[in-house]
Amino acid sequence: MTGMHRLPLSLLFFFGATALLSASLTETYPPDWLGARLKSRQGFQPYATAADRAAWAAVDEKVRTHLTTLAARQLDASWEILPATRFLDYVRDGDRSRYQSLYFNRRQRARVFALAECLEGEGRFIDEVVNGLWLLCEESSWVLPAHLAGQKTGPGLPDVSDPIIDLFAAETGAQLAWTCYLLGPAIDRVSPLVRSRIRSEIDRRILTPFLARDNYAWMGFHADKKLNNWSPWIVSNVLACALLVEPEESRRTQLASRCLAILDRYLVTQTADGCCEEGPGYWNNSAGSAFDALELFRLATDGRLNGFTGKIEAMARYIYQAHIADGWFMNFADAPAKTEIDGPLCYRFGERIGDADLRRFGAWFAQRNPRLGAGRMDNLGRLIPALLRSSEIHQAKAGLPMPRYTWWPDLQVMATRSRPGSDRGLYLAAKGGSNAESHNHNDIGSCLVFADGRPVLIDSGPGSYTRQTFGAKRYDIWTMQSAFHNLPSINGFMQAPGAEFRAREVSCRTDSGTTVFTLDIAGAYPSGAQVDRWIRRYAFFAAENRLRMEDEYVLSAAIEPNQWHFLMPARPRQPGPGRLILYPDSERPVVLTFDPGLDVAITTVETSDPSLRRNWGEQIFRLTLPQPKLQIHGTFHLEIGLD
Repeated sequence: MTGMHRLPLSLLFFFGATALLSASLTETYPPDWLGARLKSRQGFQPYATAADRAAWAAVDEKVRTHLTTLAARQLDASWEILPATRFLDYVRDGDRSRYQSLYFNRRQRARVFALAECLEGEGRFIDEVVNGLWLLCEESSWVLPAHLAGQKTGPGLPDVSDPIIDLFAAETGAQLAWTCYLLGPAIDRVSPLVRSRIRSEIDRRILTPFLARDNYAWMGFHADKKLNNWSPWIVSNVLACALLVEPEESRRTQLASRCLAILDRYLVTQTADGCCEEGPGYWNNSAGSAFDALELFRLATDGRLNGFTGKIEAMARYIYQAHIADGWFMNFADAPAKTEIDGPLCYRFGERIGDADLRRFGAWFAQRNPRLGAGRMDNLGRLIPALLRSSEIHQAKAGLPMPRYTWWPDLQVMATRSRPGSDRGLYLAAKGGSNAESHNHNDIGSCLVFADGRPVLIDSGPGSYTRQTFGAKRYDIWTMQSAFHNLPSINGFMQAPGAEFRAREVSCRTDSGTTVFTLDIAGAYPSGAQVDRWIRRYAFFAAENRLRMEDEYVLSAAIEPNQWHFLMPARPRQPGPGRLILYPDSERPVVLTFDPGLDVAITTVETSDPSLRRNWGEQIFRLTLPQPKLQIHGTFHLEIGLD
């Protein structure tokens, strides 16, 4: 089916008419309008090609040197081989990393050679550019093994007669399209068959199946649920393929219109508060990819299609609102505690929505990491404008906004700090929500606490993705369990996954430097926990650099002693009953106080997984405070302050 699709009525009622009106791109810019204003393929010149030597000569010198040196070092290296048995690792033992490492390294090398040739312009890298392009065309599939479930034959080796569009098939197509856009004449001098082959492969693997199918979940045509990063991530890359490669103008309009319809559905299903429920680690490819798509539409229509209003503005600001200090982020859901943010993307996003704080935030990250193009999963369509504007961005005013208080009511997430614009003092983030969020952890009522920019109470974040991560046994993984978040185990039970397990009676208020976040977390636990009410209250006193966490609970029955769990990045020192000290040798140690009658158990959690080790080193620590006796109702409190 290739026609336009109306949003299902159930989805309309679920998300509300106001949400639809704020993101109704397809009503504002219908296919006829788009067809009359979309630039032709020849007329679509969004960025300087390699032939524009003045533009590429203006690239920041550090960036130029880094990329050309990186490319030169790889000139004599062999290209990665992608064996069938590596592809089969995922179905054989659940491992994703072995194949993906080869897959992404191959694409990273191809990107680096293309950009280095644009920067240098002397033909030194063009043969390797062609080698990379040809190798990608020769691959049986551009889809990751973990994403092959949609093919008719199921997971295993790819069926070349049944092309699937996943995140990285679309991104591979866009990388090929952008490389041809940048270096077309130079590629033709090696062989005119290369670009012809690329156009054929993009059409066969991406454009034709994109128009022929409407049952991909990420399209949102038949799903009464919230869409996640897959929708804008894929759409932004399919749109690049359509605008840069498709020669037939009516089909090009049809492709662009379908991209706009899917982007519309994605935006409709996002919350009005802009909070990214997948966590800041996915912002680059959720709100960030929505920016990519909207920017391509803007460029392809001479600015007449402007989607940078309404909800997208809140989605853009989320990323600096979720930042804690020095690259640490509020990492609820599948997000690492330290996230590498695309600085040039933030800068351009801030420019488009007129937000000076987002521009400064982007410049700060860009200036901290000027080595553009070195990432294994960089997007070539983003790298081009980032490079061409690198001198400007690296000289722009930079800074971290660090707002004092943010409340995202739709997802029931809050964050506050002692001093706006500073990492000094305490920082608190806490959440309600449900245990059916995208990339969910069972963490309703959990919190993060920092002091003077250092982590105190943490969320470990996810480990490396495997088959289990998104399978039926996801919650057998300890990083997903409530007992490894800053939460209680009630009558021996942890929280349970699912939409029915959610916070109740959630409120957040702030006044004169005091912020209070309250919720009932009883609904997050299964019936076996026998919990009627469990009111958790966070009271944050900015002027005093003090946080008080209180629990007040009522159980139907007392079966096992309750336990309170907390994750910490370092082993605390216990100078006496009811008192723990973290960072005892620092200028301002962090002090945790609680009922001195509680026993203290501190266990070491080994972080052998490389994704966890990058943030936390070899181990983190779990503090458990067990209840000394069975109680039907009771209270608990913990205070955190700076000495």
